[in-house]
Amino acid sequence: MTTPIPQPKPDFIIGNVRDVDPEFPIESLMRLADTYGPIFRLTFPGGTRPIFVSSQEIVTEICDDTRFEKAISRPLKNIRDLAGDGLFTAYQNEPNWAIAHRILVPAFGPMSIRDMFPKMVDIADQLMRKWEYFGGESIVDLVDNMTRLTLDTIALCAFDYRFNSFYQKEMHPFVGAMVGTLVEAGDRGRRPKIANNLMLKTKMKYNRDISFMHKMADDIIANRQAHPSPPSRTPDLLDRMLAGRDPVTGQGLSVENIRYQLVTFLIAGHETTSGMLSFAVYELLKNPHILAKAQEEVDRVLGSAAGKEGSPSIQYEQLRELKYLDMILKETLRLWPTAPAFAMHALQDDVIGPGGKYAVSKDDIMLILLPQLHRDPKAWGPDVEVFNPDRFTPENFAKLPKDCYKPFGNGVRACIGRPFAWQESLIVLAMVLQKFDLREVNPSYTMKLKSTLTIKPDGFFVYATSRDRSKINTSQNLSIPNMSMSNGTIAGTAAPSTSSSSSSSSSTTSSSTTFVPSSSSLARSQHVPDGRGVLVLYGSNSGACEGFAQRIASHATKKGYKATLSTLDNNVGNLPVHVPVIIVTSSYEGKAPDNARAFVSWLEGVSVTQRDSLKGVAYTILGCGHTDWVRTYQAVPKLIDAKLSEAGATSFLGRGEANSNGDFFGDFDEWFAQLWPSISKFYNIEAIPSPNMSPRSSSSSSSPQLTVDIIQNSRSSLLRQGDMSAGSVICNNVLTSSSPSSSFSSPSSSSSLSPLSPTSTVTSATSLSPNDDIEVKRHIELALPEGMTYRAGDYLAILPVNPRSSVSRALSRFGMNNDTQIVVSGNSDVLSYPSNYPINAAEFFSNYVELAQVVTRKQLRDLAAHVANNNNTRDGTTYKTLMELSEDAHIYDQNVLQKRLSVLDILESFPRLSSSVTLGEFISMLPPMRIRQYSISSSPLWHPHHVTLSVSVVDSPAWSGHGLFKGVASNFLSGLLPQDQLSVAVRRSPTAFHLPTDPSTPIIMVCAGSGIAPFRGFIQERASQVASGRELGRALLFFGCRHPDTDYIYKDELARWERLGAVTIYTAFSRFVPSSSTSSHDNNNSNNNNNNNDPITPIKYVHHRLWQERATVLDLLMQQDDARIYVCGSGTRMAPEVRRTFVNIYKEAKGVNDEDAETWIANMEHNRYATDVFG
Repeated sequence: MTTPIPQPKPDFIIGNVRDVDPEFPIESLMRLADTYGPIFRLTFPGGTRPIFVSSQEIVTEICDDTRFEKAISRPLKNIRDLAGDGLFTAYQNEPNWAIAHRILVPAFGPMSIRDMFPKMVDIADQLMRKWEYFGGESIVDLVDNMTRLTLDTIALCAFDYRFNSFYQKEMHPFVGAMVGTLVEAGDRGRRPKIANNLMLKTKMKYNRDISFMHKMADDIIANRQAHPSPPSRTPDLLDRMLAGRDPVTGQGLSVENIRYQLVTFLIAGHETTSGMLSFAVYELLKNPHILAKAQEEVDRVLGSAAGKEGSPSIQYEQLRELKYLDMILKETLRLWPTAPAFAMHALQDDVIGPGGKYAVSKDDIMLILLPQLHRDPKAWGPDVEVFNPDRFTPENFAKLPKDCYKPFGNGVRACIGRPFAWQESLIVLAMVLQKFDLREVNPSYTMKLKSTLTIKPDGFFVYATSRDRSKINTSQNLSIPNMSMSNGTIAGTAAPSTSSSSSSSSSTTSSSTTFVPSSSSLARSQHVPDGRGVLVLYGSNSGACEGFAQRIASHATKKGYKATLSTLDNNVGNLPVHVPVIIVTSSYEGKAPDNARAFVSWLEGVSVTQRDSLKGVAYTILGCGHTDWVRTYQAVPKLIDAKLSEAGATSFLGRGEANSNGDFFGDFDEWFAQLWPSISKFYNIEAIPSPNMSPRSSSSSSSPQLTVDIIQNSRSSLLRQGDMSAGSVICNNVLTSSSPSSSFSSPSSSSSLSPLSPTSTVTSATSLSPNDDIEVKRHIELALPEGMTYRAGDYLAILPVNPRSSVSRALSRFGMNNDTQIVVSGNSDVLSYPSNYPINAAEFFSNYVELAQVVTRKQLRDLAAHVANNNNTRDGTTYKTLMELSEDAHIYDQNVLQKRLSVLDILESFPRLSSSVTLGEFISMLPPMRIRQYSISSSPLWHPHHVTLSVSVVDSPAWSGHGLFKGVASNFLSGLLPQDQLSVAVRRSPTAFHLPTDPSTPIIMVCAGSGIAPFRGFIQERASQVASGRELGRALLFFGCRHPDTDYIYKDELARWERLGAVTIYTAFSRFVPSSSTSSHDNNNSNNNNNNNDPITPIKYVHHRLWQERATVLDLLMQQDDARIYVCGSGTRMAPEVRRTFVNIYKEAKGVNDEDAETWIANMEHNRYATDVFG
């Protein structure tokens, strides 16, 4: 008995057309594979019903050439309009396929490919000369350049024809005609035949493009027939096709078939190779430790040739030594197979799958979905999304199961041109790495695919800066523009760049000195302008460290230093000698921030392999963290400190620590006060006194501004958040109820793409009654900007706006209104808000500064000094109070820190002080607005372009006594209405905090309150998979809240998913006391609060529930050694208690001591116990 192949429910007439996004077809198919499993079917108009397969187990069956053979899918049938019975599009039984195959196979043998080597280098040299000519600050459209290169290479090597693409501004018309034809061929395969016939203009263009390419091929053939190659020249592909004879039949190829073969080679010979090279560069730039290793290999292998004037950049014999580059290309094609599918069909009706589960007919087209096959966790392991060339060491590759890697197709119909493409790619990649340091124009770029019948990166741009090849592995003189440091050298490899805020999507850019790795040489001389300089580097996810770094750079400028501000990743391999380096960074779950990962990876390698290579580098570090994360507190700052020291660098000031669980900004101030005397000592000069507080806003104007300049995306650019784009609000619903008697339902959603999504409605927000202390929680649905993607478990970063009440207070304090314009004067290179031009004061306070930030002890001392030194406001009582608050840590903690008093609160509390503090002084005390990150509470299987957030709204009486305290981000989100727009960016969560790549892996989720957010996404994804017929491992959710009738958020939805079999739910209610007549409150009779069989531990919090269900938990953990644990919630209370409970469960079950139990949980935390906690 066979089982029907899973399939999304088709629509009437159009079938599954809506399930495949025509702009992102491959991503759509991958999502469908995630939902429906390793085999699924789609139906398209015209009766086409392709089957998509993506597991190694089933693919191995289909690649058995005794049962299956290559099929010509519907898009390829359309390509036959162009390529006829050429090698790629011919049917297996067509005579010309076998004849051409036998004639042309020798043309791709080792000797023939070697003969093509000089011509390949010729074209590659043209690319190198172009990049060298335009220089390192010119933006390179990488895909465009690689397309020009591969088109010119195949034409020259195969037909001795020069397109001369690098000497033309526009791409050769052949490329435009080819792309148009490939796109239309694919679209025709999804449209009804009648629709294709009715689209007359599209049909005319399609035919016109085909005619153009045919004519071009015919002209090349006619020219060769009129001017044959001399006998002394090695025959190329065209010679072989014109003169060759099939050794079996004795037949040659017709002129028409040669035309088809020529067009086939021009398309297949350049389109896939250009994509592979572009993807390879992308992965190298995203993995700088791999880039460094690749460049080391290139320097070692090609270094001797590189230093000889007039000698070739690369020699044929050197290719076989580029083993790591070979592995890089193979891993590139694993993640990004540029021909992403090939088609097969059964020779007769057959069955496939485990135990012959699925029946297929000989008429069924089966498409092998390569991006999913190459990510099959059963074949490749759990880390399938990680770019790791070491998978392709000979020993590792030999261990892979059969048919799990098929980037060139299968059997006799596999790509005949693979040796050609591989040699060309090795040459080009080696020459690029030999001659250039590359860096991204937009470091925040994430992969966006452009699909025809092949895939390439879309919108990927780089800078290519020439390396000094004559001194590889030695010190080099290299001039770097925009470097404002003095008398220094660079330890590391230098390459100029723009700052990470630069983005092709923004009209505002800023320049800073940034670098990309090239670890062959770690000491390059850098002559810089006279004057004292400092380099300020930061690693920051949330913006706090970046804000500190900007403050340091701004203050350095005031003191007369020339400050350069940049991210750590922009300075990989490039640290100045004899110039102080100031590093501000945090840790995230013990890992480096997103814009410091490459730096940390590089530094770890340097400290091991190249000790003393950073000798002469002087540095200091400020580490930011939260002491509740005991095991990982200050992990990255400590690591950087240790590795810099191991590599020979010297600390000129001891590492500082800023604890966000305490006086975060006060800790910064204390370290900051030591910084400048230490820098003065470094330069052997007298300490430069701190400048007096002085206004940086120099004017306000009431005159009308009649000329308006609109600056696109200016706020996110000025705040150096270059990856932020505009997202749209879809709905914004209240999740909590104001009283236990109120009924509650899960939020509605505006999208109905999934049967699991409720009907679309938009509800208004309601407030809790004043006597109810349960926070309002909101469900917000957002449409992501075009091209932005996410995974369940990721974060959404937002740029909030200060509450209107806070802005009004600030305006009123300084006698301004909504119409007031201000000009903030200062160094725009280091300021993170608009400067040196007028801006509306309300807009400034709303968007660019943190009004609610707690005042620091240093700021209190400055304000006290301000009172004492100003004759007009001298007030002994105010001075005494401010000094007491600043000098006594306990008083400050109790009366300022815990009450969250801001600078604005202080000014309002001391009217005489307020009247004398200028607007410029006030602004100088405020940190720039920083982003906030929220866990995404949805799955892309529900909607690939929408996300939801589950937000607790902080809106309660202020502990300071000044009205209400409104959380900046939560109140901003709470006030959004459908169709509102805001700046957002998807930020990847740690790899461990995603669902297992193998859905059969069991999971345990533990959370409280809004900590359920990422787990709602997890369960939503599992529910989509279960509804589609997939078999999943068990999933347990332990969820704690206060009361089942007020803040049991997503209650109905979770119950529905539990009935579906996607999860088993266990609850704990901290403020619910059941009466004797109370029935189940959590829609799960076997798992409610009344089922407490442990008299010792009342079920109040989620860790109590976890302990009560320890037998179930232990069974999952012990019986299946791959089960995963996820914890989300308060890092202060909930997460430590949950961890302690897991330790106790293990202790009880195994009878071990505390030390052994700690060892067990520590091992789990390496890859099976993931946390996402907040303060």
